[in-house]
Amino acid sequence: MNKSIILISFETISIFFSSIFTFACGFYVLKISHSGSTFGTYLAILAVITTVSSPFLGNLIDRNSNKLILITGQLLSISILFIFFLIYNDEVYTIFLVMVVLVFVDSIVKTTISSNLKFITGDYLEKVVSIRQTIQSSSVLITPLLGGFI
Repeated sequence: MNKSIILISFETISIFFSSIFTFACGFYVLKISHSGSTFGTYLAILAVITTVSSPFLGNLIDRNSNKLILITGQLLSISILFIFFLIYNDEVYTIFLVMVVLVFVDSIVKTTISSNLKFITGDYLEKVVSIRQTIQSSSVLITPLLGGFI
């Protein structure tokens, strides 16, 4: 059960804060561009990245070490956010680039964890799936509120 708790905590923290950042950046794009079409393009790009990357991610996850994939994905997220912090200069394209990477990494995390739930949780699969679904549903409601405040 300890592995299950660590897994749920890892996924929750990763997805939750990334969702807040994504939401806040979307409104920031709208604020600095004063353009609904730029905001719509931002949202469309994120949706397309998630949809298009899913089949490729499944193949990638099946062929490689899942632990390595998760660690690499998180290091990539941290690195891109650090670089973004250092070089950001009110350019919309830098926000787009950072968000593409973060959404891609979030897809990797979600897909990797979903594909390994049975192996990690063992006898607690039903309980973990229930808790995970509750957290994800709560996240859908809470992250836009927090992202709006930020």
